[in-house]
Amino acid sequence: MNQISVCGTNIISPLGFTSDENFSRMLEGNSGVTAINKPQVDDEIIYASLFDDEVLSEYSIYRKLPAHLTKY
Repeated sequence: MNQISVCGTNIISPLGFTSDENFSRMLEGNSGVTAINKPQVDDEIIYASLFDDEVLSEYSIYRKLPAHLTKY
C-alpha cells in the first residue's frame, strides 16, 4: 500500500484566495453563485461562480501569478 502525505491545502475560488477566506465566506452564507448573462458562455442566463476580473488581476499582481487565467 502507498503512503500519501498532504503538505498543505489551499482553495482559490471566487469566494477567496485561501482556504481560510473561502471557509469564512461560506460560514457567512456566501456561495459565489450568481446569474450570468454572457453570450460568449451561453445564449441563456446560467448560474455559475466566476472570478471577478478586477479581483483576479489584483491578486495576480500581489501574488505574482500569471495575469491571465482561463475562466470559462
